[in-house]
Amino acid sequence: MKKEFTYQHLKKIFYEYNLSKGEIQDLWDIIRPIYKHTEFQKRLNPPYYHHEKTTLGEHIIRDAIITYKICIKKKMTDDIKKRAVLIAMFHDLYTKPWMQKNPKKYLQNFHAFTHPIEAIINAITWFPDFFVEVEDAEIIIDGVLHHMFPCPLRSPSLIPLEINNKKEFNNLPYIYKHLILKSLRPSFLRSMTWRESIFIEGRIVSRADKISAMYKDLSFLDGLSFCKNVALAVLKKG
Repeated sequence: MKKEFTYQHLKKIFYEYNLSKGEIQDLWDIIRPIYKHTEFQKRLNPPYYHHEKTTLGEHIIRDAIITYKICIKKKMTDDIKKRAVLIAMFHDLYTKPWMQKNPKKYLQNFHAFTHPIEAIINAITWFPDFFVEVEDAEIIIDGVLHHMFPCPLRSPSLIPLEINNKKEFNNLPYIYKHLILKSLRPSFLRSMTWRESIFIEGRIVSRADKISAMYKDLSFLDGLSFCKNVALAVLKKG
């Protein structure tokens, strides 16, 4: 059984990535309100696991750290750095532990293809202050939705969208619904979209997510293979 995640554990992870004290403070200033939120704290402990090797919350934190380090290395502006770290902190805030049995009627609605949609809906619902500026909102929304690239993503279509937070989506202000649907425009089969984020912040997080997975848990390769196989099955069904 996993031990409960503590702040000391968080500090240990910071130092594991060789962050300086100044960098730790800078990163902490960005992630603190998210980290301390009840919903994020839930994801630092069972039953929210990430590929059985670590908790979902810890995976998110590692992604945020790697994202931050890439931004520093690439000499990104403070605005880009902040938005990228926020995307990393929001990218896997889906509603239910993915390992729990939650059968879907359609292949297009499997967890790999829908969890970014749940994540961004929850992020806007729980952390509305980060989405006040429309420019920031569009960049963060697109980055979260397309962080799994090259894994395809579910698009709205005649096939019903099976997600666990439909009610929350319906309660979002129009502008956020519009930005989500705009980012989900289908690119093949009318039910899937397949592209990377159009913004540098999202592309940085997509890269960081794969680096994190390789570093902590090589089973992510099975996940990419699964995405490919299901996408091919969807393609054959038309």
